[in-house]
Amino acid sequence: MQEPPKPANETERLAALRALGVLDTPPEQRFNRITRTAARVFQVPIALVSLVDADRQWFKSRYGLHVSETPRSVSFCGHAILQDRAMVIEDALLDPRFADNPVVSGPPHVRFYAGQPLSGAGGVKLGTLCIIDHQPRQFSANDRLTLADMGGWVERELHLDTEQNAARARLNSVLDSVSEAVLIAAGDGSIDTMNDTAARLFGYDAHELVGEPMDKLLPAPAQQPDEAGILQRLQKAPQWSERASLDWTAQRKDGSRFAATAAITDFYALGRRMYTLSLRERG
Repeated sequence: MQEPPKPANETERLAALRALGVLDTPPEQRFNRITRTAARVFQVPIALVSLVDADRQWFKSRYGLHVSETPRSVSFCGHAILQDRAMVIEDALLDPRFADNPVVSGPPHVRFYAGQPLSGAGGVKLGTLCIIDHQPRQFSANDRLTLADMGGWVERELHLDTEQNAARARLNSVLDSVSEAVLIAAGDGSIDTMNDTAARLFGYDAHELVGEPMDKLLPAPAQQPDEAGILQRLQKAPQWSERASLDWTAQRKDGSRFAATAAITDFYALGRRMYTLSLRERG
């Protein structure tokens, strides 16, 4: 068995991989959808999004395989990341690099492998989208193109996280430079982010409120508990693009309430309706 050699840019590659913040995160449907589709398109029992770490390959998504990682030393993907195009092994028993590999002679009994390298920042190879069969098979030029296209789909999902994190960092920097309290909420009523001024106004650390309902801060009036909550009031309006104002009773973490005025606008991000509320305490 031939262990996969380390690429010349291994330090840079690992830095780019870890900068994604994806390793050891929970499964996500957006990646599972890709491996399911790959297994169906190529009619194989196993499809994986494999990220090659320093001493292991870790599977962000796995279809048809129960383990979440395997040693890099026995990985096919460790070899595949040394290439710019898909590495195809039509019959592992006929390839001296893999014939006596334990994942060939034992579970998951790899005979056929095709792995499309996944590129990160600067073109470094992070891992693969790979498909595996227990039987040898041929892989056409058209199959290569299809796998490459699906690999591009995985890359887009991986880099989307990086882009969103960078955008959120920029947004938080802007919000924290504003003197008034600002709250951004999703269309389902959950708090997406808030600036430090808003956190101080309500007595929370900002991270405590991410994902919490807006009603936690802007509950229905105590004297009219059956009145629609803040979300229902927002959703009733077709749009708030004119920066409308709404008077409301707000509630701090300690349970105390205060009169507030919220200047409201709405906008759409990634197809979702969102709300920006600029709050100030009234007299």
